[in-house]
Amino acid sequence: MPELCSRVTLRNILIIWFYFFSAVGFGQWLDTLSASFHGKKSFFGGYYSRNSFIDNSLVAVQSIKLGVGCGKKIYFGVGYSWLGSSITDQVNYNDGMGGAPGMILRKLFLQYVCINAEYVYYTSERWVFSVPLQLGIGQVGYSFTRFGKKQTMNVSTCFLYEPEIDVRYKILEWLCLGANVGYRLMVQPDPVIRKTFNSPLLSFGVYIMWDKLALAIFPKNKWARSKFGDE
Repeated sequence: MPELCSRVTLRNILIIWFYFFSAVGFGQWLDTLSASFHGKKSFFGGYYSRNSFIDNSLVAVQSIKLGVGCGKKIYFGVGYSWLGSSITDQVNYNDGMGGAPGMILRKLFLQYVCINAEYVYYTSERWVFSVPLQLGIGQVGYSFTRFGKKQTMNVSTCFLYEPEIDVRYKILEWLCLGANVGYRLMVQPDPVIRKTFNSPLLSFGVYIMWDKLALAIFPKNKWARSKFGDE
């Protein structure tokens, strides 16, 4: 089932990205990008948790992101992500220093910094459709405790590419429900770890537009209107 989900998800994502540079037109997309850079700027940030299948189990990769929006179409950000779920196994370990070998319980870890961009390609009164794209670099490996000392093994640098499709439904002017589907591709020397993390991404959440919430709470506040405008 996860393999089928992976193929379908990746295929749909590639179709969406192909749509931008063919049906929409690369030149038109560049015009939109140029216009967005000259539009009103806004800032965003938050905590995100996305689910993925690792070793046929549903686990969470958590993130903290900050960024800037250019107009209403283009968003750029930076973030830090890490594996939030505990994935462990037991292996025989020999430290190579003359110590007696023994079984250890090791824990898989992943941590990386990332840059991300998001293009909003359709908006209506209630719906927002966008395509986020994230690139990351970090470390992946195992950690364990032996004789009271925390150690690591099989640690290496990894690169990540995560294209996604995001859908949001506006409940109130400042509150949205959202769903996100994507795929994680990892470039890493260990084929076992690489296969483990190459998986579909899925998340559901609530989005709060803080600027619109501030205007809703303080509709006549001069400071709020000077910062966020009438929209």
